[in-house]
Amino acid sequence: MMAFRSTVFLCALAALAGGCRAGPSAAFVDADARFDRAARLKRQGRHVKAAEAFASFADQFEHDTRADYAQYLCGEEYRLAGRVEQAVAAYDRLFEKFPQSRYLTRANQRCLEIAATALKSDEAAGVEYLEQLISRSPFSEESARAHKMLGDHFYGLKRFGEARLEYDAVATETPESPLAPQAALGAALCEYRQIDRPARNMAHLVSARRRLLRLRTAPLTASEMALVDRYLAEVINLGAERQMLMAQFHLKQGQLEPALRYLRDIVENYPKSRYYQAAADLILYMRQQSREVQ
Repeated sequence: MMAFRSTVFLCALAALAGGCRAGPSAAFVDADARFDRAARLKRQGRHVKAAEAFASFADQFEHDTRADYAQYLCGEEYRLAGRVEQAVAAYDRLFEKFPQSRYLTRANQRCLEIAATALKSDEAAGVEYLEQLISRSPFSEESARAHKMLGDHFYGLKRFGEARLEYDAVATETPESPLAPQAALGAALCEYRQIDRPARNMAHLVSARRRLLRLRTAPLTASEMALVDRYLAEVINLGAERQMLMAQFHLKQGQLEPALRYLRDIVENYPKSRYYQAAADLILYMRQQSREVQ
């Protein structure tokens, strides 16, 4: 009887030990099987089913070394299926669940591609995708690209105030970005475009001039530098023209001193403008007239 009990006890221990060994092994095999099934659906081109399978794997086996990759592939499969909203949501979930993943940069690059396409047909969606990227990855190179893309988009729509804010964000948040000089040029052109020509809005004119002057030492291409020179010359002429108009107004009113101040400003601050010589000649003429009167 005692021997029987011992035998039963040893069998129970063996069964328990075997069960403990089988537990992790079974779970590991199951994870492999689940990932392989998702990969098989991917190879078959069944993108939606593959996306769902990868999402399920990432949720159920979040501590598996492949979990972040599965979440990234979920976004990829939705993107290939043309379900861009679900793709962006999947990439966003990658950042939430796996903030240290090595696939974050790839996910952001995909979002930039999706946003660039969306901006052409669905502006609201494209802008939203870019703003989401900026929010979750501030100060990154992808964020700089997103700001630059938004700036270019708003500039094309002649929404120059909004465009300038996006361009300036590149220089403020990612000053070391290779895109910073081009963004600075975009911001300067936004200021130029906001000059109200009949009124010669001096605030935008002065800002455009200051920005363009700074760009003379920026690492720009030859064509970009030619653009800087072209608009700088135009801004200088616009500023000098505005001062000349003010001088002529005061001359008509017989107010010589204010007129002289505007003319001197042209000579001192706009020496390369087309109004320089006229201003210098008027100053000389006014001095001669003053001496004759005396």
